[in-house]
Amino acid sequence: MLSIWKVTKQTIFDVARISRSLRAPMSSRAGKLLTAIAFWTFVAAVPAVADTFTLDWAGGYWNDGGGLAGTFTIEYDDSTGAPTSLLSADVTTGNGISDGFLGQSYVYDVSGLTSTVDSVSFDATQYGGAPANELVMTEASGYRVFLDWQGVNPTALWVGNPGSQYSSENNPSYSIVRYLNTTAGSAGSEVPEPASFVLAGLGLAGAYWFGAAKLSRSLAARRPRSEADHIAVV
Repeated sequence: MLSIWKVTKQTIFDVARISRSLRAPMSSRAGKLLTAIAFWTFVAAVPAVADTFTLDWAGGYWNDGGGLAGTFTIEYDDSTGAPTSLLSADVTTGNGISDGFLGQSYVYDVSGLTSTVDSVSFDATQYGGAPANELVMTEASGYRVFLDWQGVNPTALWVGNPGSQYSSENNPSYSIVRYLNTTAGSAGSEVPEPASFVLAGLGLAGAYWFGAAKLSRSLAARRPRSEADHIAVV
């Protein structure tokens, strides 16, 4: 972004020089118009910028009672919202209670951990017309998980619809497929980032400090500054 700003600033400066050479100061309407045209022409030519988000959740479970929790970070296209790549993932699924499904640990490019995911893809995107975006991670053993979300600021997995799209997990032979949709399972809840707790603490501390300072000023305004003041007040 720094390089983009440098180019933008240089473009504006160039237009300013042209404007001065034409004896049309930048404060004039013509100068402002030239600057605006140059700026927005440049902005339109800048390619879409990629951005990222991280979904971190806990307490979810599949229809067979097996747990579902973890985190993944997605890079997406700023202009379309479509996911472009998986940056990291650490998703844990528990053993199934009703069907004997063996829980798995899907790890992808996480510092300090051994990656277990052998293949990554996006099976569906909202930009392409699907009801949600879907990340597919496959282990070398053949276990596969499909995780769905909506938008670029998700707070939980998307609860899909039976007969359509929804999060699921299957064993290598597909003899067991467990799922999360409106008929069973739970998406769990978002795990706040540590920074959120810090900001909340700072907010409370600030409110306390502001209240204490306000009370102190109020008492100071009422307090007599000398004996004469005190007598006058009485």
